[in-house]
Amino acid sequence: MQRSLLGTLSLLILLSLSPSWLRADTAAFKRGYEAFLQGDYAGAIAQLSFQAESKGALRDYALWALGKSKLETGDNEGGRKTLEALLRDEPGSLFADAAQVQIGRSLQAQGEAASAKEHLEKILPALNDANRGEALYYLGLAKLSLKEKEAGLADLKEVYLKYPTSPVADQALSQLTQASGGAAPTWGTAEYLPRAEAFFQAKNYAKALQVYDQIAAAGDAALRDLARVKKGECLYNLKRYGDATLFLEPGPSVPAEVARGALLDLGMSRLRSRDEAGAIATFERVQRLYPGTPEGEEALYRAGMIAHQAGRLTEAAEVFRRLAQAYPQGNFRDKALWAAAWNAYRRSDWDASLQWLTSMEQGAADAATRGKALYWQARVQERQGKKDEARATFAKAAQSSPYSYYGFMALKKTKGPEPFPETPAVPAEWKAPPPAPRAAGDGKTKAHADLHLRKAEALVSIGLGRLAPAEVDAALKQNEGHPAGMAALLEAGKKSSAYFIPVQFGQKYWDRFKGLFADGAAAESYRNRLLYPYAYRGLIEKAAARFSVPPHLVVALMRQESGFMPWISSGANAQGLMQMIPSTAAGRAKALGIPPGNLFDPEYNIPLGTAELKAMLDRFGGNWALAFAGYNAGPGRARQWNESFGSLPLDEFVEEIPFSETNLYVKLVMRNYWSYKTLYP
Repeated sequence: MQRSLLGTLSLLILLSLSPSWLRADTAAFKRGYEAFLQGDYAGAIAQLSFQAESKGALRDYALWALGKSKLETGDNEGGRKTLEALLRDEPGSLFADAAQVQIGRSLQAQGEAASAKEHLEKILPALNDANRGEALYYLGLAKLSLKEKEAGLADLKEVYLKYPTSPVADQALSQLTQASGGAAPTWGTAEYLPRAEAFFQAKNYAKALQVYDQIAAAGDAALRDLARVKKGECLYNLKRYGDATLFLEPGPSVPAEVARGALLDLGMSRLRSRDEAGAIATFERVQRLYPGTPEGEEALYRAGMIAHQAGRLTEAAEVFRRLAQAYPQGNFRDKALWAAAWNAYRRSDWDASLQWLTSMEQGAADAATRGKALYWQARVQERQGKKDEARATFAKAAQSSPYSYYGFMALKKTKGPEPFPETPAVPAEWKAPPPAPRAAGDGKTKAHADLHLRKAEALVSIGLGRLAPAEVDAALKQNEGHPAGMAALLEAGKKSSAYFIPVQFGQKYWDRFKGLFADGAAAESYRNRLLYPYAYRGLIEKAAARFSVPPHLVVALMRQESGFMPWISSGANAQGLMQMIPSTAAGRAKALGIPPGNLFDPEYNIPLGTAELKAMLDRFGGNWALAFAGYNAGPGRARQWNESFGSLPLDEFVEEIPFSETNLYVKLVMRNYWSYKTLYP
């Protein structure tokens, strides 16, 4: 009895010390917010009314969804008060600007047009495009209510033409139509250009195509030429390559910055329509007309790759030589030099291959590319029988490119023959503690840095992780330009329980952080630890034990598949952490006796993904490279590649994989595995 009472008291004390958002009914919060996102506003109100009273990390989400839902169901006064509470209590919220707009909306709906106008005009200059269109709409309505017809209609016109992706753009047109007596308004052809461009920038190419088509049919000659080219770019992005070739030829009045991109797309459209000769001629024309531009460089690379893939190796080598000379710091330089080096290597032209690889090493864009060039220099030296030189070059490759695929492969070569999956012993400097960022944040800065990360972590923890990247972006924006804040943010991100955050800090956002370190070597040392959090370790180790798969291999593959974002889906509808196709997952679950579940749930996804990986390993006799290729591109293609060049040494086999995505995928999963084995022995 006494023990039970003590236990109850302990629990009560623990709950009182826990943040209120942890004690709240997170299932109800998730149901309410999902209802809000799906437009079920009454359902959102029913679930979120209690949540809005909490003081937790996601209170602003509850207040935003509750306030907006009240407005949508006609409770303008209640919605406004809820949104005012958000602004008062959560001033740093992502929803602050949108809440201000909705307060203006509520004032207008309640007949307080003058107050609505004053409020919206005050906030308008600071709004971004995502909120500006809606603010202009309600401002236009307020002006119409105040008999300021001309100004109100001008605001509504601006919404329709400049902010067509706004949720109120069609309503703006309805208001304009009503004001003109029921006839749809028309404007000068040039006035439709911002509408078309806004759709294009939003990647709504079908809508953009409709507007450009309208402009091309009615504008003056210069406007028609521009609209025709932009119409071609829409068709290209819609993968209607044959149709795109009819419109992408730029006329003389088309600005150069548009024309060179259109010509490049014309070449790509011809290539994808199997007109290789036309594609090469177009690419050469881009280079001739626009030398020194990114489009000119890419055009040369594409022309070289056409010759390369057709087996015209001398022609390809000449194009790649031109590219390397014309664009020594270009984006495609290293790819071109590698293609030329590999051509020579496969022909056993060791001297030519070594020459290309040396050029690639000397101007390499990054450490990983330098490591690749050095690794294959050493392999050429092996082929030439220069074993001592090869050993020294392998050591140089490992030293210059730690924690890369080629760095690990080079280490393995220095240790002598060993099975491909075995993790090589790494030099002591690879394991040295990484330096801290130079700028140390004070307590206030750290609190600001942590605020949005806490929200991101809370969203992931309750299954709303797809909303978390916006919080990460907000944290970066808040601290950009402030080294102390960025350092605090980086350190907080490294320790985050939302495992996608350190990975994104080390990849997508690394350029914003690397200046915090004394030099490039210090930055890379820190980055190599940042990139490999051991995510979902308990679930992984349980699944790995069940299916007899190394746990480090499971986390390595998961990191490559999803970046530890359990909410993502691919274009092929692969879902969750291990990117399982629903039909494949259903079959695997049935065979294992696992009840149907949600692939976005790590507890369901990880066992099924691990079982699929095990099946691939078994199918290919334990050959890891083939198993990875099969997981990524399908077992049928992996089998074909094995039949075509499976007799090659393993490193050469990997380079021969013709799908660039799978080629890189195999290398990166292997790199991930070796990195995890090194960092978490």
